[in-house]
Amino acid sequence: MLSVLIEVGEEPGPLAASLLSLVPGAVEGMVRDVVVLDRGLGEEARAVAEEAGCRIAEGESMAGTISAARGEWLLLLCVGARLSPGWIEAVGNHFSFGHGAGPRPARFSRSWEGRGLSRFLDPFAWWSPPLSCGLILSKGQALSKAGNARSLADLAKGVASVRLDAAIRPYAAQP
Repeated sequence: MLSVLIEVGEEPGPLAASLLSLVPGAVEGMVRDVVVLDRGLGEEARAVAEEAGCRIAEGESMAGTISAARGEWLLLLCVGARLSPGWIEAVGNHFSFGHGAGPRPARFSRSWEGRGLSRFLDPFAWWSPPLSCGLILSKGQALSKAGNARSLADLAKGVASVRLDAAIRPYAAQP
């Protein structure tokens, strides 16, 4: 059903955190494959990706990477983002309630767990990068945007989406 695409750099920790939250989806058959886009992939991060059975996309065009994905739907994630335990059911409900031409693109709700008052005090809390809440879109939609895209964030920009009833916790580097 879903192919997960994640851009990964030097550090292995954020990749491991994202992959850990995807394991239940793989067990349930929701996640067909995970594609790691090499963005300066470090040796340890490469080892994590290989051990987890991820396909590593190196030097491929964005369209080539998307075409090779096994799922008809793509889940684009920022490295280190962690999906909440109820994400599988929320995505399943979204697909089962698709109308007409099928389900629309969707994003997760942002989890503010552990952020306390910073949610309200952060002057930029209203703005978030295009992938901060992930994005589920069809392979066809992604391919139509792939020509000009240099990153997954480029694919996510300007995509109208619905909000899923499940949370995503963006990666926050530890000081």
